Amino acid sequence: MTEQYSQPQTNSKAVTSLVLGILAVAIPYAGLVIGIIGLFIVRMANRELAHTGEGGRNLVLAGKICSIVGIALYGAIILFFVFFMLLGMLLSFL
Repeated sequence: MTEQYSQPQTNSKAVTSLVLGILAVAIPYAGLVIGIIGLFIVRMANRELAHTGEGGRNLVLAGKICSIVGIALYGAIILFFVFFMLLGMLLSFL
């Protein structure tokens, strides 16, 4: 008789963190807010994984990386626009 091994169930917050991370990169400008929310979900998922032993650590890691990339990308774009708007206002007074 063969032994059957069951996979640990994947944590739902781990999947949510990955989805939010991907959306943070994919959705312009709202990606900044979605990425911040994604990082909060990542923290909650890591705590749950430590207590329950469910699967999904790699999903949480991917979600964290995507959220950080989304925050950095759209944060830099927003700072770029603000900088050049201020520069334009300054040069218009000269």
